[in-house]
Amino acid sequence: RLEKLDSRISKVEEQKKRIEELEEEVEEFREWKEEMEKHDKRLDRYGEEFREMERSGHLEDTS
Repeated sequence: RLEKLDSRISKVEEQKKRIEELEEEVEEFREWKEEMEKHDKRLDRYGEEFREMERSGHLEDTS
């Protein structure tokens, strides 16, 4: 009976460790996603600036 209990405790401890690892991975992913969203916003802004320069004639059509 004690062996069975020890086995269960061991499994729970392993699961707890895995949960902590997954929580760290989730946090890293959230940070990465936030960084990518910042890049997307920056690229959107650059794209808008580029289109505005095209509209105002500051860029020549090279096609």
